[in-house]
This record gives sequence, C-alpha cells and structure tokens, in this order.
Amino acid sequence: MKSLFLTPLLLLPTTAYIVTHNRILHPIPPPESTATDTNSRRRFLHSIAGTILASTSLTLPTGAANANDNNDSLQDVYFGAGCFWHVQHEFVLAERTLLGRKDNELTSRTGYAGGFKTDEEGRVCYHNFQSIADYGKLGHGEVVGMTIPESSVGDFAVEYFKLFGDKGERADPMDKGGEYRSLLGLPGGTKHPKYQLVEAAANARGMKLVEGKGNDPDTLGKRIVYVMDSNKFPFYQAEVYHQFHNDFLTPAYGKEYNNLVTAAVEDGRIKITGCPDRMSTVRSHVRNSSLVRLGAFVGGISMVIVFGLLWKARRKIGYSSIDYNGDKDSDIVENDDDIENDITEMVKLFGDKGDRPDPMDKRAEYRTLPGGTKHPQNQLLITAANARGMKLVEGKGNDPDTLGKRLVYVMDSTKFPCYQAEVYHQFHNHYLTPPYGKEYKNLVNAAIEDGRMTLCVHSSKLESVLSFGAGDPR
Repeated sequence: MKSLFLTPLLLLPTTAYIVTHNRILHPIPPPESTATDTNSRRRFLHSIAGTILASTSLTLPTGAANANDNNDSLQDVYFGAGCFWHVQHEFVLAERTLLGRKDNELTSRTGYAGGFKTDEEGRVCYHNFQSIADYGKLGHGEVVGMTIPESSVGDFAVEYFKLFGDKGERADPMDKGGEYRSLLGLPGGTKHPKYQLVEAAANARGMKLVEGKGNDPDTLGKRIVYVMDSNKFPFYQAEVYHQFHNDFLTPAYGKEYNNLVTAAVEDGRIKITGCPDRMSTVRSHVRNSSLVRLGAFVGGISMVIVFGLLWKARRKIGYSSIDYNGDKDSDIVENDDDIENDITEMVKLFGDKGDRPDPMDKRAEYRTLPGGTKHPQNQLLITAANARGMKLVEGKGNDPDTLGKRLVYVMDSTKFPCYQAEVYHQFHNHYLTPPYGKEYKNLVNAAIEDGRMTLCVHSSKLESVLSFGAGDPR
C-alpha cells in the first residue's frame, strides 16, 4: 500500500518537470505590441495533486526598444514600499488611469530587486521551506516592476509617493526588515533623464532619495527611498502565487482583479518561475501541454486508487481527538517511567529565561500548556517545572500567551481534548533548525497507513496532504 500511496507523488512531479523543462527551452514569447489581443480568459482548473515546481526566475523583458505612437521609448522600472501585493494593485490602477491600458496590456508584476545575488540557476524566490534562493537571504526587497513610456516616469513617481502616509511610512509598517525597504529602480538610477521629476515627487511628500548600494537595510522610520540603477540591480519576477493577490490591509480586490493572472500567464506577460509556487494557475497553464494531460490522466487514476484504499482503511474522517481512555492506538503513554521521561524532556524545551524556542511567534495560539493538574503523576510535572524555574497555572481555556511569564498552563485533557492537526503539519521541518531529513519527514506516510493519523478533509486541502515543494503563503 505504501508504494501505491507514493505513486502519484512520483508521477506528477515527473509530469511537471517535462513541461517546465519544455517551457525553459521554448518559452511563450511576449506580445509584439502592448495592444495585442489576448486569449480569452480561462477559469482556474482545480487540482488535488498539490504544488508544481516551475521553471526559472525571470527579469523584466527588455522592451525599452519598443515605442509608442509618439516615439516615446518604453522602459522597465520598479517601485517597492513594503508588501508588494498592495503596491501592485495601486500600479495596476495607475496603468489604467495614466496610460489607458486595458487588462491584456497591463505590465505590473510583483517581484524582487535590490540585491547582488541569485542562486546558481539565476533564481530569486519568496521564503520557502526548502530555502531555495530566498530573496531575503539574497539581499533583495519586494517591488513591483512595469514597462512604461519614459515620459510617464514622473507621473508614476507621483503615484508611488502617494503610497506613503503623512509620516512618510509605508502602508504596512508591521512588516519589518530589509525585504520591505522602500526602493525604486530606473535605468541609470540617479542619472536617468527623468530623475529630476522623481526627485520633485519625493520632495513634495517630504521623502529623501538615497542612492542604493545593494543589500540595503530597512527604511522604516527614516523617510528615505533607495534609488537603484536597474541595469545593475535588475528586477526578478515573483512567483505566480503572488501576482494580483489580495492584500491583508484592505478589503479583497475582487475576483475580476485576482483573475487577471490567468490571462497574463497565458499570453506570456507573467512567466512560470523556477521557485516553489502554490498557485493553481501554474497547474492550469502547464496542463495546456498534451504531455501533461497524459501525465495528469495517469496521475489522476493513481490518485483515485490511492484514496480509495485510504478511505477503506481509514479510522475516521475529520479531526481526530486523542483517546485518553485505553484506545490501543492512542499516543498517550501508560507507563509511569515513560511519563516521567516525557515530562523531563518537555521542560527541557524552555531556555534559561523560561521562554519557548520560538519567542517570535506571539499570540495565544503559541501559549504553553500540557494537561492535567489532578493526574496521578502531576507531582512529577511540578518537580520538573521547578527544576527549570517554571510556574504551573491551571488553565481555564482560551488563555492568553505565556511569552515572558515563565508559566505553563496545565489543562484537564478530558475537558480540553487534543485535536489532530492537518497532515501537512505532521513531521515537518522547523524554521529554527536545520532540516530533520527525509527519514523523519517520511514518517507521516506510515502514520497515515496504519491509522495513527487521519485526513482532516474538511479543513486540510488534499493538495496539502500530497504537496511537494510547496512555498510558504502569507
């Protein structure tokens, strides 16, 4: 059964490789003119397979040689001010308003810029579990790139500086770090022919322009914007997942806006990158290949067989509460020596200051809580806690965070049972340590087979169960 379970995982990545390899060698050419008619929009095709790894990170197309009706050269520029989701939406509006562009003529794309490095394959990627070409580690910031007439650079600069509030701060000051610094990129940087117009727009908003050196720090609280020479610090397009995305700070932009990504992928304005990407549009677009259709058909048959076997062998579907009353499959230890050992190991998780290993994770969801002040072995828990300078407090339910308090809530597990998390979160690598290795991660397969772990179908997407190379959505 184990081999059957792994069959679709082997087939579908192979299918993805065939297509993405083909896309690298034969990319879809961009439209010859911004007025070219685009293909009709297709609906996103839903998949149960999970993430498909794509091809290669891309810089902005060098379209500066093209010209509009006034022989006004088109130029590739980029602007960054915190999270790129909100910034892209604002520049889509600017393209429509200032240039009268239609949906199939929009060029605004989220991406990364301002760093010196890429990985060996020329990629720059969003944070991901595999640490592939992480843009933050490579010194880049989040930006939105676009292709506009040179004469419009000043007008777009005016729109850009409107993104900063009266105090000169970006819209999302809670996002901190060099990845969210404010920067703009022009061919030639401060020597661009229209730079004076950019400088005037900055002065009107009380902002100061500083020549960027690359890998620059955050600009939060400084009222400055780094000016980059885009010839030296080019734009790298972000993953499809991050294109035309809703922002956390505003109401949803609507499906009409979100669906712009489909046509942009189809006509080549947005490329499939070589980075981990979770967007269903990638899978939808790649499936246009007959090779992938064949692979998807075979993979789909395998999926049906696998999930049929899983369904037959399941213990139950939904959230699984650990049974504390004698279930032979329970994860709860019954031996007193085992309990004492587990308690001793548990309190070792706290540092000398009594904080958990990940104090950056704040909120009540991360509070510390074992279970049961009236348990027969509770005294062992108290002794172990005292040895680490920790205080035990009886939990009431919905308790606040314990960060910085050196306390642990003790819960009655018969009143506050444990609910199994999604399969995706089982035997997972942690951000704070090196990867635990494939042997550890593969423990999840056996746990599903023998019923120790169940599928939380109503809350855990099947693509999460069978995902491979998934990126980290916000």
